[in-house]
Amino acid sequence: MDAINMMTMLTTLTARQMFPSKELWVMFQPHTYSRLAALKSEFASALIHANQVSITEIYAARETNYSNISGRDLAMSITGPPCEFFPCLDDVVDKLAQWVSLDPNRPLVILTLGVGRNLFGRLVPRITHHTKPNSNHRIFFSFCLKKQVI
Repeated sequence: MDAINMMTMLTTLTARQMFPSKELWVMFQPHTYSRLAALKSEFASALIHANQVSITEIYAARETNYSNISGRDLAMSITGPPCEFFPCLDDVVDKLAQWVSLDPNRPLVILTLGVGRNLFGRLVPRITHHTKPNSNHRIFFSFCLKKQVI
């Protein structure tokens, strides 16, 4: 298990322990084809603590996809929580914004994991308008190797 997978697992487990009575929706953007190819089953195991998992396409960075792997492969390997694959970041943001708007007072923790494009930055503005000011129903938590936003 490498450090990235360890942080994915620990972050998900910590969020579950910190907020046991809230729904935990994890959105994960895998980083590099080679890492996902080598650690797909470990990532799948790390995400079992969520109520809902959304996987985006891989942030390739500098790599070529020699393994012929995609985020869909990870999504299909996750057992336990419902999991959906989104080939485009905007699609997962749209889905979550729509889902939150159905019940804006749902006690919910939204955890974004990964390195690469700013999923967290796209998500927050789209769904915060559904939450009343000073509401404690919505908690955003983002973990990224390069920076952490809480």
